[in-house]
Amino acid sequence: MLKLTSQEYYAKHRDFRGVWESERHDIPDWKQVRLKYVGKRTMLMPGPVLAIEGLHFEIIEMGIE
Repeated sequence: MLKLTSQEYYAKHRDFRGVWESERHDIPDWKQVRLKYVGKRTMLMPGPVLAIEGLHFEIIEMGIE
């Protein structure tokens, strides 16, 4: 899992980061998995790939792992 500080995350242009706000009823078992997505920070990575906080990356504070 990719680890970055909140400073590194917020240094990314706002076009490439955000918070998942939309409901996705086209995803199987959405009601059971929605808490993994809704409200989580996201960022667009090369590929392009949408990375989701808690699944693909973690925000850490300096010196704490």
